[in-house]
Parts: sequence; structure tokens; C-alpha cells
Amino acid sequence: MLRNSSVIILMLIIISISYSKDKSLYYSFENKYNVEKLVIPHNNPDSITVKLLFKIPNAAILFKRVQGKNNFYSAQPEMELIVKDEEGITRFRKLWKKTIEVNSFEKTKLRSQFIEAFLSFNLENKSHSLKVVFMDRKSRDKNKIKLSIDGFDYDANSNNFIKDLFFAGKSGDFYHPYILNSNSYFDPNGFYIFLPLIKKVNGNIEYSLTRVKGEDNHEHESLDDESQDDDNHHGNKKKEKVSDIFQNYNLGININGKVKVINSNLDFNTLNNKVRFEEIANSENKFLKIFIEPKNIFPGTYKLKLEDSGGEISQEYKFKIIWDDKPVSLKDIDYAISKMHFILTNDEYEKMLEGSEEEMKTKFVEYWEKKDPTPKTPFNEALNQYFSRVDYSFFNFKTSVQKDGSKTDRGKIYILYGPPTSIKSMTKSGKSQYEWTYKRLDKVFTFEIISNGIIRLIAIKDK
Repeated sequence: MLRNSSVIILMLIIISISYSKDKSLYYSFENKYNVEKLVIPHNNPDSITVKLLFKIPNAAILFKRVQGKNNFYSAQPEMELIVKDEEGITRFRKLWKKTIEVNSFEKTKLRSQFIEAFLSFNLENKSHSLKVVFMDRKSRDKNKIKLSIDGFDYDANSNNFIKDLFFAGKSGDFYHPYILNSNSYFDPNGFYIFLPLIKKVNGNIEYSLTRVKGEDNHEHESLDDESQDDDNHHGNKKKEKVSDIFQNYNLGININGKVKVINSNLDFNTLNNKVRFEEIANSENKFLKIFIEPKNIFPGTYKLKLEDSGGEISQEYKFKIIWDDKPVSLKDIDYAISKMHFILTNDEYEKMLEGSEEEMKTKFVEYWEKKDPTPKTPFNEALNQYFSRVDYSFFNFKTSVQKDGSKTDRGKIYILYGPPTSIKSMTKSGKSQYEWTYKRLDKVFTFEIISNGIIRLIAIKDK
């Protein structure tokens, strides 16, 4: 009897722990090292200024417990930068190190936690190759990212007026660069595009931003019932050729407007391991600045075209607006639709599965458009909430027997109603049970541990 009681207590402790830490916050299908370069004209036409921005995920850094400080963890991430000219001669080399601390073990693994930094240096005004080397925490291998740096053509007869573009959000007086490999985040507050201007432009500059058809198929990692590792919080990789649900939806977006020319220096600094910058007025550096309002954006591939009234400029750029924290369950149309059987009738569910993959995507998006509480904005809160719950259920309610937690009884209730107001653990007739209470529903759901890895919903009662 004592042994059985000990087992029950242990099970209840495990259940309690599972609700105190959301495992979906820790999964990571890949380490997202991001590097962004910004090449700016120098006062001396024989030189160029390079701003290198980089972002390192906590999950890729080796943290160690700090002796003498309770629950503190420290790390020393390293990055080496090597710049070579066209002859292969090293022109710039820098080893970047930083000591950082976090106040909980969970923060060492959070997929949403990054360390950002930047380096600024001058080069001769010609082409160079740039290599950034990071140290991977798990494999101890070196992760390398290679970029090219092109010089400026200051010739008055050249059409080379604009070089790199980069994206940023804004909070107060400061901008926060996205550092997303020359792409933009899907930001509900809108975003800014900055482009260094090499030469003076006569006349007004206008832009057009068009959503275009992106690459229809690409590799990504998605959730898979049988490929998850139960020993840690990191989902295993299931690579497959699929296309994003939203990639080619609503291709008709076309935005036009005037470009603002600013005479400013972009002053970069870091605060709490995050890069930011502000505009410092001067008469030397010129940038083109474009603000894209939130009502006009949607994840996908875009083409930015710049033209001036004098006919001197006609340049195009292609980039992506990326929904970076999109629920993983939305990365595959078959999986996403399979998680809607809780809210669809049998007929609706069967019809959703009919047709080609593109037809399924269209029906899926149209369904959720009708549920959008803010239809005048591109961000669909209802869609995000529902599939965030699917993600939570997948990771937090899976067991050794039930690999996909969203298919369990607890997963179903959580997906439909969200987190309970309170959870009560108890034993009844020698069996482990716990109750989920939802005050707003005036209902209590009772679950029971039937066997190792099986937890069933056994009762629903009104309060």
C-alpha cells in the first residue's frame, strides 16, 4: 500500500511540474543564427563603412551554473569575423566575446531568447568576402555564415544609387533592427525600411510594394507524431518538401507611396543584449526611409520597386515578411486541418480535405478569415490563439504512449477552451485524478490516470 501511495504521489508531482513549465516554449527545430550587413558610404570615397549585426539564440550557447549565486547561469558566446579582399588577403579580423547571465535554467533554452550585437568597421571601397563563425553549443562544431560586400560606384553616370536595405521596428525614439537576413518580421505595428543613398537624387522618389508568388515548395521542419524525443524539450526534425499555407494567398496586395529622404547618421548601440539605433541629424549621410503600415502587410514574398521622377532610379528588391513565431502546427496544411476536427462538423471536415493542396489552403484561410475578430488588420488573433493551443497541447500533453499531445483528452479540452482557471490534484478510490475548473464556463473537467501514459477524461460537471 505504501508503495502504491508513493507511485501516486510521484505521478501527481510529475503532473504538477508539467503545468508549471510550458514545454512549447523550448522546442527548437534549428538554431537560428542571423547575420545582417549594412554598407554605408564613407566620408572618404575610397572607403566604405560596414555595420554587421548578428543574433545568437540562447539554445545554441553553452551555459554553466554560477557558483555562489542561486539559480544563475553564465555563458561566454564567441563569434569570429574574417574579411578578405578579392585576392584572398585578410583585411579585417575580429574576435567577439561577451559574458552574459540569466536568472533561471529555463532561460538558457528558450527559443525566443537571443543575444544581439553589432560590429562597425571600415574597408577599402571594393569587393570583399565576409565569413562569420559561431560555436555551436551541442555539436561543438563551428557554424559558418558567408556574405559578400560590394563597394560603391560613385560615378555620376552610374545608376548605382542605392545599396543594401534593412528592416526595423520602432519603440519610442529608438529603432530595433530585425536582423533577419534582409527580411522583415510580420509586425502587427508595421515596420520601417531603410536604404543607404549613395548619391544625390534629383526629384521625388516613389515606391511600389507588391506581394508576389514565392517559391512554392521549400524544406522546413514540422511536427510529427512519431519523431518527437521524450527525453528533452526539443522536437526532432522532420524535413519534408511542403509549401507554406499563406505563401501565395492574397497575391494582389499592392502598396504605393512616396519615399522620405533623411539626412541622418544611424547611431547604433546595445541595451540589455539588444541592438537599437536612433537617427542623429547630419548633412553627410542620406537614407531612404519607408514606413509600411500594419494594415498593408501579410506574411509572404514581396517586391519593392523604387523610381524617381527624374528617371535616374529604377531599382528592385525582393524580400520576405516572415511570421517568425507562427505556431508550428500551421506549417503543414494537412496537419493544421487535422487539428480542426474538434470545431468542424463531419461534413465540414470532409469538404475541407477535398481538392488539391492549394484548394485546401484557400478553404482553410477563408474559414479563419470569417473568425477573425479584427478583419481590417492582417493579424488573425483567433487563428493564432487556436493553433498556439495546438502547439501547447502537442508538447505538454504527450506521453510515452501518446506521442501527439493534441490528440489526447487533455489536449482536446485545452484546444477548445484554453488554460483552466485552476487545477486540483487528488486521489479517489486509489486512483490519481485531477480537476480542471473553468470559471467562465461554470464547468469542471475530471481526468484520471488509467495506466502509464494514458490519461482519460472521465467526467464533466457544472459547478
